[in-house]
Amino acid sequence: RVERGCRLVVSVPHGSKTVLQMPRGNIEVIHPRSLSIVLLADHLDAGNMKEAFMLARTQRINLNLLVDHDMNRFVASIIEVVEQISRPDYLTIFIADLLDEDVCTTLYADQYKSKESKHPVSRDKVSRVCTVLRTELEKKDAKKYLLPILATYVRDGKNLEQALAVIKSYKDVGVKNLVDDGLRFLATMVDINALFNVALGTYDL
Repeated sequence: RVERGCRLVVSVPHGSKTVLQMPRGNIEVIHPRSLSIVLLADHLDAGNMKEAFMLARTQRINLNLLVDHDMNRFVASIIEVVEQISRPDYLTIFIADLLDEDVCTTLYADQYKSKESKHPVSRDKVSRVCTVLRTELEKKDAKKYLLPILATYVRDGKNLEQALAVIKSYKDVGVKNLVDDGLRFLATMVDINALFNVALGTYDL
């Protein structure tokens, strides 16, 4: 159909693509934000966490939406979240983006007009999500998921002393590569002076 100067507008079924044919005949493909969020919500309702994560990452949708869409369900299905997203770097990106804010009532309020009364997000969202994620990652494979585990400590009230204790545990057993990776990672996540002061405060040479 003709719409806003376009000769033809076609939406791709089960996808966020919209194909536009301009008056001169050239074809353009766009991903309308509202359509992408509807599709992402469908993935979340169906339990397709990896598809939801990849769509959010590709379309630059705030990753907090994965939690805020239904926080109680997200926490309850944390095993599936870790199994599906799986990659440590993806999980680290997700943890780094967490905010104590319900993006369904701020950034995406137009798409979630009835959200306020249905699924309120608690004020300790970041701490709660970090805790359940860390518990599951440690059970799965603490070495493989070292960096996202450290990220949960940093985001959960900047608990740097605990993060350093994790790194020290690997130093004590001689796993030097994990020690180096962990320290480099913390140095990029927090102010290096703050990290140094916390290290001094442990009174551990």
